[in-house]
Amino acid sequence: MIKARTRTSIFALSSLFAVANPCIADTTTDEKYAAALALARDGQFAPALESLRSLSAEFPDTLRFLYDYIAVLGWAERDVDVVSLASRIDSSIVPRYVLETIAKAARNTHNFGLAISSYGRARERDPQHLENTLGLAMSMADAGQADDALTLLSAQTSTPEQQISLLLTKAYALKAKKDTYFESLAVYDQVLALDPANRDGWRGKILTTQWLGAPHLAARMLEQHPNILSADERASLLADRVAARLGWGTLSALPSDEQRVIIESAVTELRSTVSQEEANGRPTSTVARRARLDLLVGTHKLGQFEQVIALYTKLTEDHVNLQSYALVAVADAYLQLRQPHAAIPIYRDALKQSPNMLVAQSGLFYALIDDEQHDNALRTIDQFALQTPIWIKREPKGPGRANPERADLDLLAALGRAFSDYLPEAQQRLEPMVATAPYSADVRNGLGTVYAWRGWPRRALTELRIVTAQEPDHLGARVSEMETQLALREYEQAEIALKTAQSIFPSSMQVRQAESNWGIHMSPELRVEISRLASSGLLENVADYTLDTHLFSWPIYYRFRPYLHSYLSAAQFPEGLASYKRFGVGTEFKSRPIDASLELAANAENGSDPGLHLRGRWFANDYWSVGASWQSFATDVPLRARTQGTDGWSLDADTEYRFDEMRRVGAAAHRVAMSDGNIRRAFNVHGSQRLINKPHYKLEATASVQTARNVDVGASYFNPSHDFVTNLTLNNDWILWREYTHSFRHRLAVSAGTYSQQKYNKRLIWGVQYEHQWNWTQRFDLSYGLQRTQRNFDGNAEFATRMYLTLGWRF
Repeated sequence: MIKARTRTSIFALSSLFAVANPCIADTTTDEKYAAALALARDGQFAPALESLRSLSAEFPDTLRFLYDYIAVLGWAERDVDVVSLASRIDSSIVPRYVLETIAKAARNTHNFGLAISSYGRARERDPQHLENTLGLAMSMADAGQADDALTLLSAQTSTPEQQISLLLTKAYALKAKKDTYFESLAVYDQVLALDPANRDGWRGKILTTQWLGAPHLAARMLEQHPNILSADERASLLADRVAARLGWGTLSALPSDEQRVIIESAVTELRSTVSQEEANGRPTSTVARRARLDLLVGTHKLGQFEQVIALYTKLTEDHVNLQSYALVAVADAYLQLRQPHAAIPIYRDALKQSPNMLVAQSGLFYALIDDEQHDNALRTIDQFALQTPIWIKREPKGPGRANPERADLDLLAALGRAFSDYLPEAQQRLEPMVATAPYSADVRNGLGTVYAWRGWPRRALTELRIVTAQEPDHLGARVSEMETQLALREYEQAEIALKTAQSIFPSSMQVRQAESNWGIHMSPELRVEISRLASSGLLENVADYTLDTHLFSWPIYYRFRPYLHSYLSAAQFPEGLASYKRFGVGTEFKSRPIDASLELAANAENGSDPGLHLRGRWFANDYWSVGASWQSFATDVPLRARTQGTDGWSLDADTEYRFDEMRRVGAAAHRVAMSDGNIRRAFNVHGSQRLINKPHYKLEATASVQTARNVDVGASYFNPSHDFVTNLTLNNDWILWREYTHSFRHRLAVSAGTYSQQKYNKRLIWGVQYEHQWNWTQRFDLSYGLQRTQRNFDGNAEFATRMYLTLGWRF
């Protein structure tokens, strides 16, 4: 608040008052009084005030001593002392200059009630004295009575010389109201029309333009009038201009390269400001602190997240308190660098300052999700949503409008269920949202993503293409579209979607992840499966070994992947060691409706027994698929039969209906025709249902029924004429550690069932399997395990232990 200071001449008034006062001081007293006034006139306030205080105390009935004591206190700007003496005077008889002194002191000490009453009394004494009217109006504005102040000023007449003062006071009153910046600007324009060089007019116009959110225009005016503002005001204005440029640099309407140029120029200016302040010995000045905070935000907008952390570290070392907007930038930098545990407390600090700050609320939610605190994340986002009103109402009983922040939080709450693998609940929340707000790109993109995660890529792509048609530059939809097209094997379209996303915001973590996924898809691949089995019986084998290896090239023409295939199987039987080695060359083909492969293989030892392996699968829609394969030299021929020169061909067919990630059913048929005359036929039906679904634990039940027949029951290998198997498996899957795409999990599967063989009684069979799975990177995964089973052969129980290892490497 601007202090009001105008010295009022008290000497003539004091002389007149002395004549009228019934109590006349002696000559010595008058000389002392005159000397005190002379000292005050020369600006020597301390001795003058001491003399006047002494006189007013010695002669309490001589009111001129008290009045002039109050007046000189006002000159000395001892406002608190002036206000403390106000109660000792009678406002009905006190001279006007004393009322004015008290009014000004009261306003300067924010005692607006006393200021209003004192200015009012003074104005009653002389209604034509404009200064009292202006002081009264400003005091009213200070007290929150801006409308009354404007009414008072509107009724005030003035001479042309007084018009500028009246207009400036009107602008002051308007400033006390909300949303009156344009009216204030018009008043300052009137002042400058009367006096183009008026400093107060230019000062008001520049500051009002800044407050209107146009600091670039205010800075342009400041260049023409460089000495109008104080150093701090000038620094604040220039800082606002840089902050505005940082905001322009993220406008979606601008191309990304133009956005970056604008932000880079603002960052350069901020670095210059910081350097200048440090060179001038003011590294912790208000200007330097704000420039450093804005520099942190600008660096974040450029995607230079490591530098953001470095700036933050230096600011904390210098004990600079960060405001919430800067804390959010730091926390997001940690999140972009995949350090959610460091981001969480910083987001919480930002929310302590600004509890309803949406970007901090959403950032904390994502940090908790990324830190695998799923239950905490869901509770947090639900609480934020409940605390945010659905409707915004300016008046309690008036019509309201939907609160967009509540809609955003409800969307995050729904997506949180998806991130935590509660996909059915996420779908149930999102579908009504899309029905209510069909043109909301974010909501529809969320629904499309959930459809994709539930295993419905065609359904997902329909939603995502609606989003990109409405908003071609929607980053999330472009990335989700690319991932969905990869799942659908629409590789050309996936690459186009990726390039579009890269052009929108190349530094985004989402885009970097999509780039990584595309790079993995376009890389060669090695798959290795190794197993060893030891059995207690003699009918199957005593021990066997299997090594199955595929080496794929990178994709050619998007859809073809040539590969090399090596297969080795060996087993120890009572009659000796048997082995089977094959080496093949093939190619894999993938398209939206069909996956297929063609392989030519032969005996790896001597090149004999050339054969062909055909495999194909047709995806009718998001639910149904049908597959078939044919091998001219079947690997399903029992190894023990091969010791006698037996081989054969096989035909497999299957179909599966996949409801979603929670449930599926299927059936398969198998036929092997062997050269010894035996024909083996098998048929099975199976289904699985997830019983428990948590972010870090899942329990799935799988049931199957299989029947098989063999023609030649006199073969040397185990070959029952008819058998029937039922089986139920409970598969427990725990994620023990996960950090984005890296994870470690273990599985425990327990199975039980029955085995029926012709001529033998039904027997119980069971199995236990324990497995570790490591995903050290998206390019490398390793799993290994141990399985113990009990099976029955010709009525005899046999126990088998199998150890296995599988490896996948994209290089």
